Amino acid sequence: MQKRITIIFFISCLVFALVIYFPSGLYFLSDDLIHIPLSDKGELFQRNSLRPLNNIFLSLDIFLWGKNALGFHLMALIIHLLCALCLFWVTDALLMQYKVTDRSKARQACFLATGLFLIYAFHSEAVFWILGSGAALCTLFFLLSIGCYLRKERSIYFFLASLIFFQIGLFTYEAIWIAPLFIICFYVLDILLLKKNWKKEFIWIFVYLISFGFYLVFRFNITGNIANEYELGKNTNISIAGLFLNYNTLLARSFIPSMRSSILFLIFYGSVIVLLLFYILKKRKTANKTFSFSLVSLFLVSLLPYIFLGIDTHTRESERFLYLPSTLLCILIAYAIIKANLSYKFLTSICVFLFLYNAIFIYLNRRDYNTASTISKSIYYHTISAAQSSETVTVYNLPEQFNGVPIFREGFKEGLVWLFNTDTSKIKISNTPMLISNAAYLKNFFKQGFKIGIKEKKDSDRHTFITFEPDTNYFTFLSDSFAISKYYRTIDLK
Repeated sequence: MQKRITIIFFISCLVFALVIYFPSGLYFLSDDLIHIPLSDKGELFQRNSLRPLNNIFLSLDIFLWGKNALGFHLMALIIHLLCALCLFWVTDALLMQYKVTDRSKARQACFLATGLFLIYAFHSEAVFWILGSGAALCTLFFLLSIGCYLRKERSIYFFLASLIFFQIGLFTYEAIWIAPLFIICFYVLDILLLKKNWKKEFIWIFVYLISFGFYLVFRFNITGNIANEYELGKNTNISIAGLFLNYNTLLARSFIPSMRSSILFLIFYGSVIVLLLFYILKKRKTANKTFSFSLVSLFLVSLLPYIFLGIDTHTRESERFLYLPSTLLCILIAYAIIKANLSYKFLTSICVFLFLYNAIFIYLNRRDYNTASTISKSIYYHTISAAQSSETVTVYNLPEQFNGVPIFREGFKEGLVWLFNTDTSKIKISNTPMLISNAAYLKNFFKQGFKIGIKEKKDSDRHTFITFEPDTNYFTFLSDSFAISKYYRTIDLK
């Protein structure tokens, strides 16, 4: 009966993911139109970063889809589905390799972990945002490398494949730098749980670490540094307290959604910590302590690459940072559920809760990305139309972002050039406020197609003024730091 409910959970998550992630209605946003045009020109090393594989995939998207945003988003969905497939494969290998459960329960854990990952609500950027899909692409090669490594004793070819996937992933996104720490953890587990010869097993991790060392040398020779300003969050003077705060916000956001009230966010975070401690104390005698501790440690380690960057606690900005860590979190949750030996009714209740909890928030994320995409597309087309009949165009209230979804933070003029071959010298931007939803937006949970108010005014000198005026019943502009701090009342965690 338990196996049946896990399969039903997985199928429900898969169907929901296909529906909610289907790219109809999504468009190009912000940084998309910085990097995509550069990839179209064949530039593989953009902005002093060493992520050529991302740019190669963008070039492939351009070749396949031209300038059709739906095709780009469809590729992001395919990558997400491939990550889910690999997670199933890795979960099975991990649980069977270390003999912590039988085949039947391992398969149940695979269905639970994969289903949860498919609809995990807090890594929206990696699927809904074209440029954010780099995090998903990195995770795909990370999982392939780890999965092959766990099967290395079946054939030397698995180990060679593991090295190759690791090296490819290194040129995708820096989050994969944690892979060597995973390999070291597996080495320790091999010694402690499987009683293998430590000298023989050390050869595997030594080769893996050497391959990482060669990459770091190559990276330094190409870029002149190991970590640039982006990886350090443009702040090389961050304090220990700042790093601790960043880490805790990443950890908290792995479980709970963004909130406008920092006090409420802290209360929820504290509640999660208490519940987790209670569960650990209750199950400390029944679980395999070594393996459980390793899973927890690997999840905590997976957050480290973003410790200099942190994550927003008020909006969904930077949720792509949780994409790779969420794979470990989903395995951990699935393993905890299976080892708890829950009754059929309790297991069903847990699955229903996990599905509804994530489905609600992923729906809200999708609605925000739809709204942001509609705004982006509408302003582009109005600006192009005005530019064709005017000497100059001034755009007012060009929204920088909406609820953390980037709209025109960067790339507005670059998008005009790439999408429409427009002369941007005659287009001026007056101001770029943040756009935030009001309470009525949330209350109208299923409302779609919000009114995008764009007004045009022309003067006698063939100058057109375009003003973005959204429905104030649902949206608010925040144009300065004082307005932002007033809107997010309480202590700022970011």
